[in-house]
Amino acid sequence: AEAGVRIQGLEADVVSGRLVDPSAMKPAVRARVEVRSSLTAHRRVTVDGATSTEVPAQPTRTVVLMLAWTTDGWRVADVT
Repeated sequence: AEAGVRIQGLEADVVSGRLVDPSAMKPAVRARVEVRSSLTAHRRVTVDGATSTEVPAQPTRTVVLMLAWTTDGWRVADVT
């Protein structure tokens, strides 16, 4: 979310996920994962609550997540 805005009621529904090019995972410090997901309708609200914008549900789409292994576990490094 952008600065000064809260997101209310947003949920992501992951339809599927698959590892892209598993042979490239040696050593396993980065991984590309193709994810199909959709987002529910939600509301963007300014921190002071003065302005609210309804955002419609988003249809299922496919993105590729570049995951990186960190000391805290897998984290998203990039989205395409």
